[in-house]
Amino acid sequence: MLLSRRKVLTGTLASGLIAGCGAQPQPPATPGPLIVASFSILGSVIDTLTGAKAQVTALVPAGADAHHFDPPPSAVLAVRDAALVAGVGLGFDGWMSQMLQASGRTDTAVLTAEGLDGLISLRGDRFDPHVWCAPQMAVTWVRSIADQLEARLPALKNDIATGREAMLAALAEKVTQASRLAAALAGSGTRIVVAHDSFGYLERELGIEAVAVRGLSNSAERGGAGMAALIDTLKASGARACFPETQSDSAALQELARETGITMGGALYSDSLSGPTGGAPDLPGLLGHNLTVLEHALAA
Repeated sequence: MLLSRRKVLTGTLASGLIAGCGAQPQPPATPGPLIVASFSILGSVIDTLTGAKAQVTALVPAGADAHHFDPPPSAVLAVRDAALVAGVGLGFDGWMSQMLQASGRTDTAVLTAEGLDGLISLRGDRFDPHVWCAPQMAVTWVRSIADQLEARLPALKNDIATGREAMLAALAEKVTQASRLAAALAGSGTRIVVAHDSFGYLERELGIEAVAVRGLSNSAERGGAGMAALIDTLKASGARACFPETQSDSAALQELARETGITMGGALYSDSLSGPTGGAPDLPGLLGHNLTVLEHALAA
């Protein structure tokens, strides 16, 4: 299912409804270029940067997991028809290359996190792709996205400049919020437990350490020796709180919290937005929600 943040009643559909109500039909609005983003957070950023001058579609909608996306045929058609295709890179949305090939395109996607300053190195030549999970790194990412959009869509340069100013102003507030929390936690050696390893940049910015528990979406893994070993590890870790993610199996983390005595905190957003009425309707909202959840659990 594709997610588009643009108006539903456009073109001939809107004109037909107006005519049916007795008004004179209006000519359809001229649509802007179609931009296809790999997942909801990137799509939202591009939507803000381009304003009303582009049609932005996220292949992986809010609430869905971009790591395990199985593209439907409609997604391939959207990629085929797009003026620009954008992804994260760094192994996050590797399925994009197959979609480009299947669509018949001969160009490549804009990989918005590739080559950013400050990337966290993982094993081998891999880097952590979750650059949107910490305010300072999110600023770097948004600047890169805006620069690449301007280069590929020069007709929208002025609109992108306006959108960038608004987005960076909103992110500056989250940088300040993170700085206050980091100051409150300074020297505490705070450790937390999270569902999967997606908060490395936030750990660095706040000066904390996150113990990531993998594989908890599979209920079969919540028993036996594996669970016992996890409990022993977490008891020895000195973690202060345990935070599920909105896309993870919170029941597993709740069981770990009971067995270890670690406080259960609120849910964090990592790889998806919440949708317009949830706690993370856009990137600044996601960062603000996560920082507030962490502050309530750790800075009390």
